[in-house]
Amino acid sequence: MLAALAVFLAGCGGGGGSSVSGGAGIGPINVEGLAAADPTQNPQAPWNALVVLDASLPLVTVNGSPVVNFAVRDAGGNLVRGLKLTGAANCGGSNAKFTFAKFDGSDWQNLTQAGSSAASFDDAAGATLAENAAGHYTYRSATSVAATKDGATVHRVGMRLCFTDPATGATVKVNPYLDFTVGANGTGNPVKDGQNRLTARRVADKASCNECHQTLAARHDDGLVDPNMCVTCHNKGSVHFATGNSLDFKLMIHKFHMGKQLKKDYRLSTFVARLSSGGVVAGVDYPQEQRNCVKCHDGSASAANRTPDGENWKTRPGKNACWACHDDYKDTTSAWYAKHQGATLAGVDRDNPDIASDSACQTCHGDTAPKINTAAVHAVPEWVNGANYQYNIHAVTWNADRTVSVEFSVINPVNGSAYDIKGASFANLTLLFGWGDGDYSNAGAVDASGALIPGGQPVAINVASKAVAVAGTNNRYRVTSTVVPASASGTSVVALQGGILLTGVNGVPYTVPVKDAVSYFAIGGSGSAIPRRTVVSADKCNTCHGRNINMNNHVPSHAANSNDPAVCVICHNGNSVLNGTTVAGGAVTALPESAHFKRMIHMKHKAQGANYPVMPSTLRTAPSALGSYTGYTGVRNCDACHVNGSYMVDMGTMGSSTKLDVALAANSANATITDTDPSNNPVISPKAAACSSCHDDDTAKNHMINVGGAAFGTKTQGDIAGGTAVYEACYGCHASGGVAPVDTKHGLK
Repeated sequence: MLAALAVFLAGCGGGGGSSVSGGAGIGPINVEGLAAADPTQNPQAPWNALVVLDASLPLVTVNGSPVVNFAVRDAGGNLVRGLKLTGAANCGGSNAKFTFAKFDGSDWQNLTQAGSSAASFDDAAGATLAENAAGHYTYRSATSVAATKDGATVHRVGMRLCFTDPATGATVKVNPYLDFTVGANGTGNPVKDGQNRLTARRVADKASCNECHQTLAARHDDGLVDPNMCVTCHNKGSVHFATGNSLDFKLMIHKFHMGKQLKKDYRLSTFVARLSSGGVVAGVDYPQEQRNCVKCHDGSASAANRTPDGENWKTRPGKNACWACHDDYKDTTSAWYAKHQGATLAGVDRDNPDIASDSACQTCHGDTAPKINTAAVHAVPEWVNGANYQYNIHAVTWNADRTVSVEFSVINPVNGSAYDIKGASFANLTLLFGWGDGDYSNAGAVDASGALIPGGQPVAINVASKAVAVAGTNNRYRVTSTVVPASASGTSVVALQGGILLTGVNGVPYTVPVKDAVSYFAIGGSGSAIPRRTVVSADKCNTCHGRNINMNNHVPSHAANSNDPAVCVICHNGNSVLNGTTVAGGAVTALPESAHFKRMIHMKHKAQGANYPVMPSTLRTAPSALGSYTGYTGVRNCDACHVNGSYMVDMGTMGSSTKLDVALAANSANATITDTDPSNNPVISPKAAACSSCHDDDTAKNHMINVGGAAFGTKTQGDIAGGTAVYEACYGCHASGGVAPVDTKHGLK
C-alpha cells in the first residue's frame, strides 16, 4: 500500500522541484515531493511523508492553532473524498487524527499536551476538517501551540489516516508525517536534505519493525503503524496513568524488547514487558539478541532500512535508552554500579545517577571512546568470532559394508587456513547421518555398539573423538558412520553441526555457532542424490531471530548448534516427541507434544498455550514444554518463513507421533524414550499435523476429520506408510483455485 498511497500537504512551491499537472481541479504537483513519498520514484526516502501539492496554498501555518492542508490519493491515483474527523463509518469513527510535536535537539515534545500526562491526538473538539470542491482538505486545530518561529527548530505534524480505498476496497491505515521549520510569519517550511529532497528525523524505520511485526499496529489504536508517529506522543516526561512507569518511546520500546531479561518489572496496564509473582517471571521473550542494535536502528551505508539518524545509538547514547535495559543501575550489587565506580569524573554520580545528563553518558560511551563505546560493548562475541569459522563437507563416499565416509574440514574463511580440530574448542562438532523416503525417519539407525537408536533420531558421531586425518591434506578429516540398514533407500543426508567452544576475556566460556554444512548422497552408491525439498529459509528465519536462528541469550535450543532448517528436520521428524513424558505407577500419565519440525515450529509461533496438543487423549504437558513465547504477529503470513509457495501443498509423508514407548519402571517427569519401532506409534496424519498446530479448536479438528479425512491418533505411523489407511482430501478445497485456497484464507491474496 505504501507505493499506492500518496498523501499531500498543500503548501509552498519552489525548492527546485519540477511541476506537472495534478489532474482536474488540482494545482501543480511538486514532483520532488511526490517522489519522497513514493519509494518507486525515490528509494532514498521510502516512508509515508506528507508532501507538497498545490503551490497556491500554504503547507502548514502555526499562528496559535495549526492549520494543515492536504490531499489523499487512492491506489488508482484518484483523490479520496469524504474523509471525516468524527462520524466516519469505519476506522473507529475517524478518518484522520493529528499530532503536533517539536524536537528539542534530543527528544520530541508534544505541543498539544504538555506535562507528564500521556499525550494523544490533537483534540477533535472544536477542530474542523473542510473539503473543498477540488478534493483538498484543510484541517484547523482548536488547540493553540507554542511553535518556535526561528526557521531552524524542527517541528512535526503527523496524521493517523484511515479510510476505505475506493479502488481496492481495502482498509488503508498509514501515518503520514512531515518535519518542518516555522518562519516568523508562522509558515511551515519542509525540512530537506542536501539534494533538496524531503527528509525527516528518523532513528528507526517502520520497515525494520515490520520485518518481525509484519504490520506494526500499536495496541491502543491499530491505526498507529509507524514509530515516527509514536514518538510525537511518547515523550521523555510522559508517564503511564495507572503504573507511573515512563512512556518515553525509546525507554518503553527497549523494555518491551528486553522483556523477561529485565531485572525489574515493567508493565503498562495489561501490557507486560516483565512481571514477577510468586517466584514466576512472565513477560516478553524477544526472539534474538538484544545486543543486535542495528536490527531496529541502522544508519550505515549497507543498511537494508537505513535511517538518517540510525547511528545515534552509537554516537549519542542517552540514559533513558541505556537504563531501559540496564534497569538495575541503582542496585549497589549490579554490574553497572561496579563498573561506574569512578564515573563521577565524567559527570555521573553512581549513587544518584538520575541527575546525570545524556552528555555524561556520551563522554565514555560515544563513538570515539575506546573499548567502551556503545558499539563495542554491544558487539555479540559469538557473531564476531563466528566470522572466523566455516564448515565444509568435501566428499561423501558410500562403502561396500553400507557405511558412509565423510571428508570435511573447518576453516577460517578470512585467511583460508584450516583448523586442527583435535583441540578442546571443537569438542562439540557432530556429524549427523539421516535417511527416509520423502521425510526423514532414520528407521533402523544404530549406534557404535550396534544398538538401535530410539525416538527417530539419526546416527550422531562426535567428530573430535572419531575423526581421522586424511593423508596428504592440510587438516582435512574423515569420519565413517555406523551401518545404514538394508531397509534404507533413495537419498540420505549428512550434516556437520556444533558450536565452537571459546572462553571470553572475563574467563566465562561461550559457544560460537557456525553455519551448518549439509550434503546429500545416494544410498547404495549409485544413482543421483536428490536433495530434500526446501520448505522454509534460514535467511527468513534470521530476519527475526538474528543470526544462526536459535542463538540468543535466553532460549537455549541447542545453543544454535543446529541453525539451518535443513538440519533441524533430520532429528525433528515424525517419529520424535519433545521431552516430558510423565510416568507414575508404571503408567504414562502425561504426554508431551510432537517434536515434528513443522508441528513444533508452528506451535511455537502461534504460542497456543494450554490449547495444545490437539489429539484424542486428555493427557498433556504444560505449555512450558515448548518454552515461553509471545505470539508471533505474522503467523498468518506463511511467506514470512516459507519459500516458493511451499505452504500451499504439504508434501509430508509422515504423521506426527502422539505417543511412543518409554521406560515405565521408575516414576519420572521426563521418562527415557525406548521406542525403536515407530510403526505402531499413534499419529496425527501429515496434513492435519501442520494445520492443527495453529487451528487447534474442536471445530477445526472435526472439520479436518469429517471433511478432510484426517486422523488424530486413530492411525499409526505404519498405517500412514502403507499409503491406504488415510486419504486427506484437503486440497479439494484448499489448493490454489479451490473454494478456500490456503493463501486466500491466510490473507495473502
